[in-house]
Amino acid sequence: MAGLAGLIVIAVGLIQIYRGIRLHFDRQTQPRGLSSRHAVWVKHLGRYGMVSRGVLFIIVGVLVLLSAYQVNPGKAQGFDGALRMLLRQPYGVWLMGIVAAGLIAMGLYSMFIALWFRLKR
Repeated sequence: MAGLAGLIVIAVGLIQIYRGIRLHFDRQTQPRGLSSRHAVWVKHLGRYGMVSRGVLFIIVGVLVLLSAYQVNPGKAQGFDGALRMLLRQPYGVWLMGIVAAGLIAMGLYSMFIALWFRLKR
């Protein structure tokens, strides 16, 4: 069961990366009160945030798969375990910084969407 959950989380991460690269996440909104230059920056924030969130989901899915493979579902880890695993890697501080900046970018994108974008009808 844990293996299936890991595969689902990996699939969700891959979908988020695909949507981030292809800009599928902003099809339902349109800028309101922003210049086109600023709207492009907001979309880049969203793209970077969506891709980094997808990478984090993939790492979590791999950790869940590893726990299923080792027949120890109790050791499955979430986002905190994924971030700790990043820190243990060579250049882990840099990897963590990149992912953290991406998550901050996703938060800023969400804030900008709430403030300066509206849903298309």
